[in-house]
Amino acid sequence: MTNQERYRRTFSQVHSAAKVRWEDYQGKGRGRPRGAAWAVAVAVTALLLMGVAAAAIAFTTQRLPATFPNLTRYSAEIYGVEPFQVSIRLPEGCTLSTDFLDPEHARAGWSPVELQMDGRAVGVMDYNIFELYPDGPAIHEPGFYRMVYNQLMLSAQGNWDNDYTVVSQTGVSENAVTKIATVENYGNGRSDGPVRYSPGVLAYNTELLVYVNISLADGAFTGDQIADMAASITLSR
Repeated sequence: MTNQERYRRTFSQVHSAAKVRWEDYQGKGRGRPRGAAWAVAVAVTALLLMGVAAAAIAFTTQRLPATFPNLTRYSAEIYGVEPFQVSIRLPEGCTLSTDFLDPEHARAGWSPVELQMDGRAVGVMDYNIFELYPDGPAIHEPGFYRMVYNQLMLSAQGNWDNDYTVVSQTGVSENAVTKIATVENYGNGRSDGPVRYSPGVLAYNTELLVYVNISLADGAFTGDQIADMAASITLSR
């Protein structure tokens, strides 16, 4: 067969001499979606599934200072900070509240806000201010976070400098997870009792010169949930 014959044979299969009628195609192909329709259906299903997954995480904001339980002339500078906003993604069912379920949380820190879930207190968020020093370490350098959180890191009771792990950072901020070491029976004439560790979250902003610290009840959240909460935090005005 010559090339010309091959061409004619192939061309005749594509361009039939028979009359093509629209009626012959109506109703055909309804047993399965066509390629484009199938792709759209898959995309819509994927978006719906993503929406269900996103619904499992709530996004909330909290303005600080929110409470003033320890306002004195010595703490006036801390409470006098220009109000700022904390944005955070919380696991499903978790909320922030100043209607405290745990009375101790109402007096803990400068402006405590309680994390609540399933009718119980599962943590408390607080804030503080800090300073930058010309001769101090630069942001993200070793030791910088200790300068920011010096009161928390140097505390003998409730020490936050344990397995400090950065989960997100920008040019002016850093978010991390850590462990809070609490000495049992501390203050009863001894400081060498058994040490208990609980999860903690930290986030600072060098433009606002404020940080937030969140102590969490041990076992209330998974490690992934804690890391996600920490990474999601932004501080702004």
